[in-house]
Amino acid sequence: GSAYGLVAGLSLALVECLLAWALLGGTTTRLKLVRPSALWMTVVFFLAAPLVGLFMRSFAMWALSHVEATGEAPIEAFVSWPSGLLSFGALAVIAPIAEEVFFRGFVFGAIDDERWGARRALAFFFAWGLFAVAHLQQAWGNWGGLLAVTAAGFVFTLLRMLSGSTLVPALAHLVYNALLSISALTSVAVLFSM
Repeated sequence: GSAYGLVAGLSLALVECLLAWALLGGTTTRLKLVRPSALWMTVVFFLAAPLVGLFMRSFAMWALSHVEATGEAPIEAFVSWPSGLLSFGALAVIAPIAEEVFFRGFVFGAIDDERWGARRALAFFFAWGLFAVAHLQQAWGNWGGLLAVTAAGFVFTLLRMLSGSTLVPALAHLVYNALLSISALTSVAVLFSM
C-alpha cells in the first residue's frame, strides 16, 4: 500500500544521493551544493527560485487541464490509495532534494566543464532528458502531467546552469512539489467535506 510507496520513495531518494556522492569520489564540489558565487546572484536566484516554482505549478495546472490524458497515470493511482496522498505529500519534500542532487548535481556536474560550449550543452540536455525519462513511467497516460514534468525539468536544469548552484533549482523544485501536494491535499479535503 502507501507505506510501501513511501518506503520505496525514501529508499530511492537515499540511493540517488549516495550514488551521486560515491560516483564523485565522496566530494561535493561537482554537485555544487553551494550558493551562487556572487552575493547579488545569491539574492536574485534565491528570491526568484520560489517564484519559478510557483510559475511551474501554474503551468502544470494549465497542462493538466488542457492536454488530454489517455489513461490514469501510475502516480494518480498511487495518490488514490488510502494514505497514498499523505505519502505523496511526504515525498514532495524529500524527492526534490534527492532529484536535484542526482540530476542537476551529479549528472549535470559530471558532464559540465563550467564553460559555455558543447560540454555545457551536453550536460544540460543529458540532465534534462534523463529527468524526463525517469518520470516517464510515473506520468504515462497523463500527457499533461508528463508535459509539466518535462517543462519543470527544463527550467530546473536552466536554473542550475545559470546560477552555478544545485541549491537554486532544489528550492524551486521544493516549492513546485509542495504546491502540487497542497493542491492535491486540498482537493481531496474538499471532496470529503461534501
